[in-house]
Amino acid sequence: MFKLQEAFESIQLNAPTRKMENWKYTPVAKLLETEFYIDFIRATAGSPYKRPTQLSQHPFANLALETAAEIKIIEIKERLLSPMQINYSNEKNKAQTVHQRIHVAENIHAEIIFDHFSVDNSACFFNIFTEIVLEKNSKLSIYKKQTLNNISFLIDFILVNQAEGSSFYSFTLDKGAALSRTDIEVHLNQPHAEASVHGFYQTIGSQVADHHSVIHHHAPHCQSSEHYRGILNDSSKAVFNGKIIIDQDAQKTSAQQLNKNILLSSKAEIDTKPELEIYADDVKAKHGATIGQLDEQALFYLLARGIEKIEAITLLMIGFAKEVFLAIPNKKVQESLLELLQ
Repeated sequence: MFKLQEAFESIQLNAPTRKMENWKYTPVAKLLETEFYIDFIRATAGSPYKRPTQLSQHPFANLALETAAEIKIIEIKERLLSPMQINYSNEKNKAQTVHQRIHVAENIHAEIIFDHFSVDNSACFFNIFTEIVLEKNSKLSIYKKQTLNNISFLIDFILVNQAEGSSFYSFTLDKGAALSRTDIEVHLNQPHAEASVHGFYQTIGSQVADHHSVIHHHAPHCQSSEHYRGILNDSSKAVFNGKIIIDQDAQKTSAQQLNKNILLSSKAEIDTKPELEIYADDVKAKHGATIGQLDEQALFYLLARGIEKIEAITLLMIGFAKEVFLAIPNKKVQESLLELLQ
């Protein structure tokens, strides 16, 4: 067993620090100092799995590029009748690197469920880098469910490139892990592409849920939406940093972004930073963020009608969360995730 910090040093990569802007609010010290059984294989210079350039803003994605034994290729050339299921489970203090590419062919629709869960009570680590390419008029929905135990870690980076008329939807449910960070970077490269990036996080104890996203509008007549909600309790922490970039040529763009949070404890903390970077003059764009407590009047209303306090609080929390869940296009997936929430 050895520490993750040593893994970075062994392949001459810089581990993230608080001095890096994109990692300023992500507490990675505990992850870097935790000991794992690590089965990393450094890709050689001539390896087909090694990319010539690095992702400068994401050290863990670079770690995945350097150490994954192979790239898992998923080619979707026919419409899937039901969602594809991809499970990630670890045990016995293992750390695992995954590098995968998903390619959806022209005019094809597909759904994928990513399920992250723990097999035992050991501290495990997943480092996942996923590249997604959507061809013309294709459609992909991904649903990520994360229920790892409270001493495990997950770092997940998703890079999406979209062609004309393509549609991308993602929903992330974060309920577990000591630290879970998801980065989604979407490039709307051609006209009439659409992207929706949604999620919900629920943290307790000292858990940290971190969500970073960049939606880059490169072409005109594209649409994007981003909606995240979170409920934080105890001394837990969440981070939301969403950025929408609209290039000068991306006229007739429509983009919106929203982050809402409820803090159930005075020790809970949320660092939220919605951003718009606009270089075009014919766009519709808006963003916002809210932080608050449970509605005291609504709670009093329920208590006055004989509902027990814990049940009343639960009803209010589910009502707050439901709005983002109801946008999930697959109703069976929507129901299963709502059941997990309850």
